Amino acid sequence: MNRLSIDVRQAGTVSVLDLTGELDVATAPQLKEALVPLAEAGARIAVSLVSLEFLDSRGIGVLVAATRAAREAGGDVAIAIPSRSQRHSIEVLKLDSFLTLTDDEASAVQAAAGGAT
Repeated sequence: MNRLSIDVRQAGTVSVLDLTGELDVATAPQLKEALVPLAEAGARIAVSLVSLEFLDSRGIGVLVAATRAAREAGGDVAIAIPSRSQRHSIEVLKLDSFLTLTDDEASAVQAAAGGAT
């Protein structure tokens, strides 16, 4: 059984990755395989965690690595993370000042595109 589903689509100039299921030590490599090549190419990326049921530190690590790679290549990553508990996990790690976090997918797409809120 696949515990993580990743749907990739375009919203204008932004690549949108919709994650469903669990992002943890077992599934983080699957996200890395889908996300990091886009980031290294300098893409503008919105990652939607709206339908994600579980997020652990390994998954957060992939998001951090992809954000760093995208910014170094001239792109960016914004993350739609409406879950208070998942957002708290990022805040505890003090990564909320590095990662671009939004409450919904539309805001993440706008942020990734470089638009003002």
